[in-house]
Amino acid sequence: MKHLLQVDNLSVSFNVDASTIKAVRNVSYYIDQGETISIVGESGSGKSVSQLATLQLLPVPPATIDSGRVLLEGEDLLQYEPHDAKMREVRGGRISMIFQEPMTSLNPVKRIGDQIMESIVIHGGVSRDQARKHAINLLKQVRIPDAERRIDDYPHQFSGGMRQRIMIAIALAGNPKLVIADEPTTALDVTTQAQVLELLKSVTEIYGTALLLVTHNLGIVARYAERIYVMYQGRIVESGRSEDIFAHPSHPYTRGLLNAVPRLDDSKDRKLRPIDAAEEIHLPAQERCPFLPRCRYRADVCFDRGVPDLEACVEDGHFAACYRSRQELDAIDRSSEGESIRIDRRNLSADQILDVKDLTVSFPIRKGLLHRKVGDFTAVDNISFAIRRGETFGLVGESGCGKTSVAKSVVRLISDHQGDIVFDGIRLSELTGAALRTERRRIQMIFQDPYSSLNPRKTAGALVGEPLIIHKLVSSRKEYDRRVDELFEQVGLSPAMRNRVPHEFSGGQRQRLGIARALACMPELIICDEPVSALDVSIQAQIINLLEDLQQELGLSYLFISHDLSVVKHISDTIAVMYLGKIVEIAPCEDLYGNALHPYTAALLSAVPIPDPAVEKARKLDVIAGEVSTSLERPTGCYFSDRCPYVMDVCKSEAPPMVHYGKGHYAACFKIESAASGRQRAVE
Repeated sequence: MKHLLQVDNLSVSFNVDASTIKAVRNVSYYIDQGETISIVGESGSGKSVSQLATLQLLPVPPATIDSGRVLLEGEDLLQYEPHDAKMREVRGGRISMIFQEPMTSLNPVKRIGDQIMESIVIHGGVSRDQARKHAINLLKQVRIPDAERRIDDYPHQFSGGMRQRIMIAIALAGNPKLVIADEPTTALDVTTQAQVLELLKSVTEIYGTALLLVTHNLGIVARYAERIYVMYQGRIVESGRSEDIFAHPSHPYTRGLLNAVPRLDDSKDRKLRPIDAAEEIHLPAQERCPFLPRCRYRADVCFDRGVPDLEACVEDGHFAACYRSRQELDAIDRSSEGESIRIDRRNLSADQILDVKDLTVSFPIRKGLLHRKVGDFTAVDNISFAIRRGETFGLVGESGCGKTSVAKSVVRLISDHQGDIVFDGIRLSELTGAALRTERRRIQMIFQDPYSSLNPRKTAGALVGEPLIIHKLVSSRKEYDRRVDELFEQVGLSPAMRNRVPHEFSGGQRQRLGIARALACMPELIICDEPVSALDVSIQAQIINLLEDLQQELGLSYLFISHDLSVVKHISDTIAVMYLGKIVEIAPCEDLYGNALHPYTAALLSAVPIPDPAVEKARKLDVIAGEVSTSLERPTGCYFSDRCPYVMDVCKSEAPPMVHYGKGHYAACFKIESAASGRQRAVE
């Protein structure tokens, strides 16, 4: 059978600094007309390189396609040079690609209409007038409102979700037979991600276009892909139908990914099981399984034989590159089931360590050459919440909702705010100078990006030990060295690494350094601002487990800020949901996920995919219209009224109050109040 695209034994290497890096090794896969498949793997696994090689978009040098065939409807694309007219005809015409970051993929100095029309003219051979009409139709199909006017706008005039829709329109402009989407939703919020993926799926079905999703998000794969290829260190280690791979993962790496991912339908008692760190194996890399140094299932056969080939599993079309059978892997998992159970040894106190009352944070709006103030933008609008001692309080919401402004206000990085922030009975807004520094020592922060939050010129030891000097927590060099070594060991790093500089650490190790630095002051409250969003899933699991272990050991309280609802559910005791500066719902974790009252909370939960195709097929996906407002003006009344499917007249004129519905569950919505009143009248 002839496939639409068939890649056979593709190998790609990079020649860097007189050494050769094998990025892709003997990769083979196929996709048929109208099919949706996915290539899955962590950063550096070779997913994107293999797709760029298919279209000959790799920089030559340093990249070299060492071997293989790329057959598009039986025609080998690698027989052509990258700049041949034939390859230009293929790119955008027969195969289109949607890249990860739409802002860098779109030309900032060209109108979006011109960028869409360029592909239509090149591959369609039509006039500019006809191309413009087609471009407007494409914008309408990807649901850009007021397409006739907005076709002449520039990329910076659109939100991130809108820019990705424009990238989809450009990809479809040449009527391709295959669309390759390389991490198309990584930079998007969860509701926008759901909108973009549903749109991409629907338009490819309308055009009969095949779709190849490149991603590390297993939930997206479970929701959309029919078949999966799992990549590790440049090789495909497992392939098959989605249902088979998720129900019966047959390679240790696939099992490791699934065990490391928090799920919305998880029990709170499940402990994430990260993939083990690599151990030193005294075998040449080319003569062993690439996953052997990290494999918890390895046996003597793995050392005695070379790189395993993809072998057929029980299910038809399911293959895995592993010497151990699925039954053997299952037996090992059963014997270690206790490792996946989380034991909570905390004693949650009724005492409040942090009490935020009526917090409002505004920023001045300035215009003109003289930057005159013309108004204020309210980032946080009159919110209140409290954190108990020893508790993890989750704060969730999409980009721009004000989460980070709340965090910075608590640690007084933003001091110009209204309302009360009471920490352990002390009003922080009344403190200055030495008194403020004393309380700041008890409140520390872990930042989102472990790459930019560490000074690249300082050693790891100096970064971790700096708070000890600032707050005068040690009295001698000997005590300083001992304490720094303790902090390294506390976060799972070797003290021998203290003389390295940040670029010599991996992303997960850098985040551990950030945690060690926060622990140096022996804080009581740690604000975690998206601490795992920049990490791969297995590293993310390590950091989450570390935070949980430290909390139990040291009695810490956390304000955990994230847009990932699966992570927040896993780690939090109480959760608050923010939308455009307001808290719309607060509830104990299980109650919020089992009985979401606010329509925005329900939409967020629906938009989060669960890494299980069987569960996803049974779920109803409610995609809310529109995107989070990026304008300075907010809707009157309820801020969610312009997107809410249940909007009433009162919602457009009045802001709903926060109402207690029992058991610590609060929500601000007129729909809930109306339903509750109706039930009360029925009882009476």
